[in-house]
Amino acid sequence: MKTGTKINGSPNIVSFNKIFKYLVERKINRYFLFIILFQKNENGEWKINVCKIINILNYSKYLSYDYGPQQIMLKEDKFVKDLKNNNLNVDTNISIKDVLKNLYALASDNNKLEKFINNRKEKLRDIEKKFSTFDSNILKLNQENLKLLDYNSKLKKTNI
Repeated sequence: MKTGTKINGSPNIVSFNKIFKYLVERKINRYFLFIILFQKNENGEWKINVCKIINILNYSKYLSYDYGPQQIMLKEDKFVKDLKNNNLNVDTNISIKDVLKNLYALASDNNKLEKFINNRKEKLRDIEKKFSTFDSNILKLNQENLKLLDYNSKLKKTNI
């Protein structure tokens, strides 16, 4: 179950490897999401605006793939917008073979894979650079920029 109050990003739906394997092995033929959208009323109370159970495999237009964790993700902003406007693009007659093709297409996008690899290499270069500047002879911590509480002056000491 995923929860949130803002629409942004792409929450993970399921492991690509797991759902692909289960579909190929015919262990499943659907993957349901329980969607609840809340809306704040004029009194500031949260009320259920939409409550729906959907087979996400019928909504491939709203799926993406994250190469890092190898997760199928939901394009949440587009999905919620279309859901609220009663304009969801759904394919209720899609075959399992076509679902598998759609999932494979998401995971085999060479442009996105190349972008991911380049990003990962850049992050590794940053890590190597930070590591190369590490001096193990310095024993004193420098926490000035962390904005931590000064427990001696801000909090009352208690015996726990």
